[in-house]
Amino acid sequence: MILLEDIDPQLRSPTMNYLFARKTYLQWPGPDVHKQKHFWRALKKSLKPPRRVRYREDDPDFLLDMPDLNSGQM
Repeated sequence: MILLEDIDPQLRSPTMNYLFARKTYLQWPGPDVHKQKHFWRALKKSLKPPRRVRYREDDPDFLLDMPDLNSGQM
């Protein structure tokens, strides 16, 4: 999710509250140019496809999505 502004929790739907509690989201930082640069870097990083690695040697078609350990998210 990307937020352009804060949304009052009282106005959010139950689904949106669930997403806020469970998913990572980015929020537009406003006019601060330095924070905007950080926002764009974080967005670009979050849009990269997941890394995939072979998980079992006995099944070469079995792949497992691996988290990006540099992202701080697991």
